[in-house]
Amino acid sequence: TEQTRTKFDYARLVTGSLAYVSLWKHDRVQVTPFGTQLGDAFGPFQGRSHAGRLISFLSDLGTVGRTDLSHAIQKCSDIKRQPAMIFIVSDLISGEPDQLKGALHHLRLRGWEVTVIHIIDPAELHPGPSLPRQNDLRPMTMILTESESGHQLTLTPTDDVLHRYGLAIEKWLHHIQRVCDEESTTYIPLHTDWPFESLVLTRLYESGVVA
Repeated sequence: TEQTRTKFDYARLVTGSLAYVSLWKHDRVQVTPFGTQLGDAFGPFQGRSHAGRLISFLSDLGTVGRTDLSHAIQKCSDIKRQPAMIFIVSDLISGEPDQLKGALHHLRLRGWEVTVIHIIDPAELHPGPSLPRQNDLRPMTMILTESESGHQLTLTPTDDVLHRYGLAIEKWLHHIQRVCDEESTTYIPLHTDWPFESLVLTRLYESGVVA
């Protein structure tokens, strides 16, 4: 269901939709997963006959642990000497917005046309309702584990902590938007609880990403 899709599942769905439309239009398509390094790619392929291979590739794709988005972007652009359109589908948690700016600047100087599709879990924006509480409704102290690095943090999510977290998230999102604007990059935030067919595809169409 829409409610149970992970960010990774949603990213695969978005990537598959964009790649399928491009294959249908006989555009040349390559899908490159990444962690700290670039993974094995799908393509480059051209034409509708590769749609089945695309679906199989994305279905078999798994997570790879830690990511280094800025390094992956620069590596990809260095390998492909001929600039083209590039869609970066990510939760953008790897690194800081200023590192993203450096990578986008690297692409822009080489003539790439860039779209950043930001996959966001709504629980990251408003974690309060999903947090466990004690019987008297006081917040429970918990251990948070960073899924990629394994780093842990002991935290009691009081109202003050959640308020400061919300301000930090808002500042982070505005920073990403500003970075993309400064580097002439189309920025499209997508939430994993949004209905894909009725809302997400409409947003991609309105942004000019899907024609």
